[in-house]
Amino acid sequence: MSGPFTVDDVFRGPQLLSGRSPTEVAGLLGQPEGWRVERLSRGSRAGSGWVLREYNAEGVPTGRMIQWHPGGGHHGADPYWKVSSPAGGVVRVGPQFGRGAGP
Repeated sequence: MSGPFTVDDVFRGPQLLSGRSPTEVAGLLGQPEGWRVERLSRGSRAGSGWVLREYNAEGVPTGRMIQWHPGGGHHGADPYWKVSSPAGGVVRVGPQFGRGAGP
């Protein structure tokens, strides 16, 4: 798919992220209301990566996030995307996961 897409498009079809860089995705998504750009907060890559996390009006995370991991951890050397939500669970997108995989 070319052209801008929304965060809801990503949650419906995480494969939209395949082969894209965090910079490209950030440009396509823009700055959706209620979402904040952050870095990875845990693990060996804490402080790196890219996370787009949704917050409610009270400033509490909703559980929905789009995350890019630079790779090199227990999921292999290749970078990958992780799309998480309470309703949809976790989907990882990267060459080591085929067409998208759960945890």
